[in-house]
Amino acid sequence: MAALSKKSLNLGLALSGGGARGIAHLGVYQALLELGKEPDIIAGTSAGALVGSLLCAGRTPEELLELFASKNLFSFIQLKLPSRGLLDLSGLEKTLLELIPYKRIEDLPKPLVVAVSDLKKGRVEYLDEGPLAKLVTASSSIPILFNPIEWEGRMLVDGGLFDNIPVVPIRDRCQTVIAVNASPLSESNSLKNLAEVAVRVFELGAVDRSRDCAPDVLLEPSELAGMPLLDNKQAKKLFRLGYEAAIGVH
Repeated sequence: MAALSKKSLNLGLALSGGGARGIAHLGVYQALLELGKEPDIIAGTSAGALVGSLLCAGRTPEELLELFASKNLFSFIQLKLPSRGLLDLSGLEKTLLELIPYKRIEDLPKPLVVAVSDLKKGRVEYLDEGPLAKLVTASSSIPILFNPIEWEGRMLVDGGLFDNIPVVPIRDRCQTVIAVNASPLSESNSLKNLAEVAVRVFELGAVDRSRDCAPDVLLEPSELAGMPLLDNKQAKKLFRLGYEAAIGVH
């Protein structure tokens, strides 16, 4: 990751994974804009990387809300014969290539750090350079559920495997870090198939690994707990929950 001088930025925003619940990140960002606290850099895992890439490309939270509310999330996903994953996220990479004119992370107008997990090396990597659409897709690829993304000899999956709230890569670069957890844990009564079990196991591990993140402010809207991972039908409610959580930040 390219080095910056310590504390060279004012405000950093760390966005967690959470599937459709990541729409709440847009509400947080909108509130920060209204408060005059626009982040100077975003670090994101999974849904946070997806939302972060679009915001860093210059898209507004409100137009992205309309986009996500109108888009069927399953249009990003293709069923595959079992190999390294049950499903394929190539549709997400294709959509990002269409939505964002910047092909590489380092070309974005606002700095972005994408958290991915390297299966071969068994560690998290924080990337602020490289092919944007491919690496955001990798960051969103829950192991077992989705096919890993191969890049430069690496096998990459969801950054939440090691770091679901990526404060670490921006902690020493920013005066203040606000983190948003879109995956607060709740009891689950929907474990009807292999996909749901895989997601639940991943969520439980991600919660445990996120306990030690140390932002200055942690936003964790409790009402997000239990909301569906791949259902964007409540997009406006998700946006509102994020907005309300952040509007009181001082």
